[in-house]
Amino acid sequence: MRLLSTRLSILPVVLLCAGCIKAIDAPECLTLSDCPTGKGYSSCEDGHCFKEGKCSSAGFKPGDACCPPVEGDRTGDSDCLLLAEYFGDNLTVPAFDASANLFITYSVLDQTRGSLVRLERLTPEDLQAIPVKRTYPVVVGGGEVPLPAMITRDVTVYASYDGGVNRYDASTLEIQAEIASLHPQGGLAFTANGPRSMVAWPTAGGKVVTYDEDGDTSVTHDLALQLKRPELAKEQFLAPVVSGNGLRLYLVTKEGSMVSLEVGANPIGVKASMVLPSPPSAPPVESGGRVFVPVTDGRLLAYHENEEFGFDLKWTYDLGSKAAGRPLLDDKGNLVIALLNGRVLVIRDSDSDGILAGEGDFGRDLADVTPMLTDRPRIVALAAGGASVLTLLRTDDEGVAAFSEGLRFDLEFSTSATPSLMGSRIFLPLTTSLRLLAWSLVEGLPASGYPREGGFADNTNQVLLPEDAP
Repeated sequence: MRLLSTRLSILPVVLLCAGCIKAIDAPECLTLSDCPTGKGYSSCEDGHCFKEGKCSSAGFKPGDACCPPVEGDRTGDSDCLLLAEYFGDNLTVPAFDASANLFITYSVLDQTRGSLVRLERLTPEDLQAIPVKRTYPVVVGGGEVPLPAMITRDVTVYASYDGGVNRYDASTLEIQAEIASLHPQGGLAFTANGPRSMVAWPTAGGKVVTYDEDGDTSVTHDLALQLKRPELAKEQFLAPVVSGNGLRLYLVTKEGSMVSLEVGANPIGVKASMVLPSPPSAPPVESGGRVFVPVTDGRLLAYHENEEFGFDLKWTYDLGSKAAGRPLLDDKGNLVIALLNGRVLVIRDSDSDGILAGEGDFGRDLADVTPMLTDRPRIVALAAGGASVLTLLRTDDEGVAAFSEGLRFDLEFSTSATPSLMGSRIFLPLTTSLRLLAWSLVEGLPASGYPREGGFADNTNQVLLPEDAP
């Protein structure tokens, strides 16, 4: 835990050398947690933040104001733990805007109003204050299990409750729109790179809501009615995914239904549907028009829409184990899949087949939680039981990926939440202790692909195309 200290500021530091005096600006600090986020600082030395210094070669030792940028077990080094803040029940993975402002939803029990969903915003300065600076959160509405907050165009934040989704100004949390719906499911999605600014989410009852940000209009699509499948009204949607071109929204249910919707041009609505041969083990991901779905029998299925409002199976890959969470995409568009048995596979889509392009092993069983990719590059996963964070470092040689053991740390309490990364810090909600933790990790998310559950730090659930994509 962090110690109380006075508020620190950025003051000039004077460095003495033979025959010269050189002044630089460096933030003051008492511990590493006082250093500004996202600037690459890895040490607090002599009262100031530095990116390199004695911490570069230091061991893991609590209380030395160092979180050394080396691999190893960081469990015992309290200097690597930068945040441990209590929020409330059903704490979700936070969303971040480009300025590293944090938006998080959770629920609390009010004695007169029952269970309420709250939305809270914290700036980087709020998170660095000791104690953390908290403003009174916004009450979104009634509900126990909110979806993660979502940021669109860096100016708007969306939060869900049992009766729909609210739109807020990201800088003030003033409400801009209330979009009523049945209970939202799975997650929120946004066509960040599409021709239209569309927000969408699936709901109970086999429906999907699409909301036009610019026109401030919403449409509810009754999939069970349109597809003449009344049983769909009782199925549970998993998290959605928006295609890299922003034209399609893909949805699957736990029971095995898969649907695609046009969201980039009129008419907005269903384009294809099918029933999977086996229930999905996690939500799908899309790349180049292909939809990749892991299923419970340990296979990865690759589909493509056809012209008859259905999907064609292009290839099947036997993973050898059930996937741990949803497949991810690296910045080259390759699939990265962690398995419950601890293995990691990199699979390249060769159009007619899935080709193994590298593999690694965590050496331990994994929790059924989507991992995360960083630009190190590194893959971050939760061990089975949810009480340890494990990582593997990735190297690529002539198109073949290999992995080696990276840093790790144990958690005081277990979690079933996916991690996020912003400002050189891993953020992880502890679902059993209602706290949000953050650890030092001087890395960021890749610039493209689909690196974590929710997509990127804004939780828009959209694939970002690699720079070399057509």
